[in-house]
Amino acid sequence: MQRARRGAALRGAALPGAALRGAALRGAALRGAALRGAALRGAALRGAALRG
Repeated sequence: MQRARRGAALRGAALPGAALRGAALRGAALRGAALRGAALRGAALRGAALRG
């Protein structure tokens, strides 16, 4: 009985951790995409300026 309750508590603690990890990974991916977009935009602007 007590072992089952401890297992449920551990599972309950693991779930928010997994959700937080997932959110952090998603945030990092979004940040990476935004940075890549900014770099591409910067390169395009530089190219346009050079072409003039």
